[in-house]
Amino acid sequence: MTERIQIFDGPVEEMLSLFGAPPDERILQLRPQLVSRIYREYVEAGTDILSSCTLRANRSSLKPFGLQASAGKLACLGAEIARKSADAAGRKVLVAGNIGQIGGSHLRHGSLVCQYKEQVRGLTDGGADFLHLRGFSRRSVAEAVLEAIDKTGSPLPVMISVELTGGPYLPTIRQFWQAVQDRPLLAFGLCGFHAHGTTELLRQLAVGCNAPLVCCRDAEADLNLEHHREHGDHLARSLMAMAQEGLLNYAGGNRGTMPIHICALRTALDGIRPRQEGLPTC
Repeated sequence: MTERIQIFDGPVEEMLSLFGAPPDERILQLRPQLVSRIYREYVEAGTDILSSCTLRANRSSLKPFGLQASAGKLACLGAEIARKSADAAGRKVLVAGNIGQIGGSHLRHGSLVCQYKEQVRGLTDGGADFLHLRGFSRRSVAEAVLEAIDKTGSPLPVMISVELTGGPYLPTIRQFWQAVQDRPLLAFGLCGFHAHGTTELLRQLAVGCNAPLVCCRDAEADLNLEHHREHGDHLARSLMAMAQEGLLNYAGGNRGTMPIHICALRTALDGIRPRQEGLPTC
């Protein structure tokens, strides 16, 4: 992390849909080989970090499939599949244990903590290198995850990326950062945001953020995967501009991002020095 910007993969769930597979955690049991195949494609494209296919590995999200009792096991299995793919890469590749935001406002804080404890234990036992609270928009839910991490005693570092669906963006993101800034985060930043104002948003966040920065960005406003087969440089250009300003430690794709995007991003970011503020000194 001190030497070069680390690159995330793209959305494995979206890639699964191209093969006609269910784009959710059921695939971990039904077709684990397909998940591994997609990971190999991202590794060959130059990714440094594989994201476990576990965003919705919680009881609330799995209840419609009758799999709520298997939430912890699926979280563990998702991390294990990513771990095996990372270890087979022939170079250093990390595993991010993906944790998504449980939707709805009807759940009490205690219920959220209990569900996230299962997921955190599963990801930790499955071999994740760190936990990524990915695409969170509600601070209260993120705080429930952090409490769950503390209660499980997981030793894994934590990264948080924020995705907001309505403005004003900057005040909300700053308030989010202020709520978590006392924790020793691996990184804090943005997820999604295909709009042109993303760079300015990250620039303003960097002013008061003493942690490494992450940006996992949507490929384009048009999220048609077939269209993106022929357009792999848009994401690379936008993230390269951020990197050249010294705003990035971690970068990668979000919705609409395929291996072709990651390959272009790897080429674009090679040789650019990562942001130095917040990096470990030893």
